[in-house]
Amino acid sequence: MRARKCNNVCSCSPYLIWKNYAIGMGAIVAVPVASHLVSVHVLPFITLMLSLTLFYFIRLNRRSEAESCAIVPYVSARVLFIFTLLAASSNIVYWVFDEPFTKVLHIGIHEGAMNLISILFLLMVIVLSKRKWKNTFCTDCMLRNGLPSEREVLGHMYMSENRFLLSHLMKLWCFIVIVTSIPWFYDSNVHRDDSFESQLIYIYLPLAVMIVDVLCLRYYYSFVDSPVSGKALPQLPYGKGSFKMVRILLVAGNELYTNKLNGFNDTPFSFRADFSDVISYEQALEYIRKELGCFVDPADFQFCYGTIDRHNGRALEHYLCFVDDSRVVAEFEERQNRVGDWWTKQELEKEFSHGFARLLCAELHRIYTVMHTSKMYYINGRKKIRIKGYSPSFSIAELRHTDVDFSDNRWMILSKFNDDMPFFHIKKAWHQYIEGLYWYDGQQ
Repeated sequence: MRARKCNNVCSCSPYLIWKNYAIGMGAIVAVPVASHLVSVHVLPFITLMLSLTLFYFIRLNRRSEAESCAIVPYVSARVLFIFTLLAASSNIVYWVFDEPFTKVLHIGIHEGAMNLISILFLLMVIVLSKRKWKNTFCTDCMLRNGLPSEREVLGHMYMSENRFLLSHLMKLWCFIVIVTSIPWFYDSNVHRDDSFESQLIYIYLPLAVMIVDVLCLRYYYSFVDSPVSGKALPQLPYGKGSFKMVRILLVAGNELYTNKLNGFNDTPFSFRADFSDVISYEQALEYIRKELGCFVDPADFQFCYGTIDRHNGRALEHYLCFVDDSRVVAEFEERQNRVGDWWTKQELEKEFSHGFARLLCAELHRIYTVMHTSKMYYINGRKKIRIKGYSPSFSIAELRHTDVDFSDNRWMILSKFNDDMPFFHIKKAWHQYIEGLYWYDGQQ
């Protein structure tokens, strides 16, 4: 317990955001160049290799000790995979049905590859913008690495920057779609692969636009000299630099204790510690004993979960402290000159989105999700009780004696990706072996 490390490992910096953006865009840039250099029969294999390479990069990034947001490579990988299916299908249709229409489609996909890629990319960005953070990639990341409210404590700016990048990508690909589509309306021969106009519109111009775009973004991010953008800085509790934030939830029987802090209900037991990738169990236990003015048995003090950013030297740890009597906070309240509140599970569920601090909401969300999911499913995703509509319940008191590991991200992942999903096995195989988004077995 005392030497345990946080499972959620992530990082954020302007350079990493730009690097991942450049990798995703670089793979897209390769398509029009490849369409000019290789035959129509080889192009699907090239785009398939580019797609699988990006998925492999995403897989490695997810398992690295400095995981960063790879949403742009993810979008590029999916676009390239869809393009591969379309290009391969056109080849098959052309071979089976040697008709004039199939020939036009066959040649059009090859010689107008940039036009089709730009349309697919724009559609993918629009879908992401509409779904916001409910897409599979972002959902997986938040389930493993914490909600935005937790990541902002570490100084991460993915929320604001991803909004900026999605808007930026939408404008960029709108421009490329328009540029590569106009010739199809006024000259049906301009897309011929051997014409200078075709090479200019479908290769050199998009290539130049995307290279300039990547360089401009590098210039933009060079002004952000820390992991915290100017507008995100006021949200940080401790400002810049390395730190560890330790938070402790106090539980007595079936009730959770909070105080009114800055207008929101939150745990009053939190402190700042020096950064370390090993959890500060002893330090947290000593802190809660001092604050409560009584002895707390180590058996009643549990590490819940944590998030760590080794790149920037920041960490966030969450603990559960169990006491037998709610009157144990009397000395603390007298010293602080304020009275707190004890909340039952029913009251928390009723008032969850009203007047509670964002970090407390994130903690309660994880605890509730893990407890509920562990009662519903086995760790491999199979349902425990196959009764339609069955939804298990639990009490706050159960937290004291449960053997469920709240830091095991598989429970969070299973809350969304489980046996109740349509086509569960197909989706599981795709996410696990192709996209590398999650594993039900093995190391997280």
